[in-house]
Amino acid sequence: MLISFIIAGIVFLIDQLTKILIYGSPARSIVGNLLWFESTLNTGVAFSMFKDNSSVFIVISSIASLILIFLIATNYVIKNNRERICLGFILGGTIANLIDRILFGGVRDFIYLKFINFAIFNIADMAISFGAGFLCFFILYYEWKNYKKEQLEKSQEEKIEDNSDINTKNENIKENDITKLENSKNIDEMKSEEKTSDEKKEDVVSENANTKLENNSGDADKK
Repeated sequence: MLISFIIAGIVFLIDQLTKILIYGSPARSIVGNLLWFESTLNTGVAFSMFKDNSSVFIVISSIASLILIFLIATNYVIKNNRERICLGFILGGTIANLIDRILFGGVRDFIYLKFINFAIFNIADMAISFGAGFLCFFILYYEWKNYKKEQLEKSQEEKIEDNSDINTKNENIKENDITKLENSKNIDEMKSEEKTSDEKKEDVVSENANTKLENNSGDADKK
């Protein structure tokens, strides 16, 4: 949170200092036709858009500043330092231009890219554009990163489920094999018992035959 307000304060001071030193001086070239300093009072928004609506933008800028302060102070949405720094740039530029609108009826602009005839702007406009651009980039980046993380976790969960299904199938196959083996053992035991029973019957028949033979032999001897 603190870093956002520090950045905002630095942006505000640099913007106001450059306006004090440069704004109002005669137009002059700084780097050929690439960069000029040319003062103008902008009653619109950044880069001279929507002119002659200064009072409306005072209200809008005030509301935007309060929302930015709330977001920074509460960490309600922003939860990493990169995005806090971006909000600091936006807040500093917004307050700097708001002060201009209140004190001068418009924003003091002086930076002019003459070679492309681009709109005249100031340090606060640059800070707002820089902060907003990188904030959008970081939000999209973290959304993409979270999406990839969710996809990876989902893929891992599916693999775990597949492995669980495979393990369950293997356990079922193992149980079936065990059941078959037990059934086979039971069948072997039953066959063995039947064989033993048959052998016992044969032994009994054999004993009866021997007894009968002995009895017949005894009777013959008596005669």
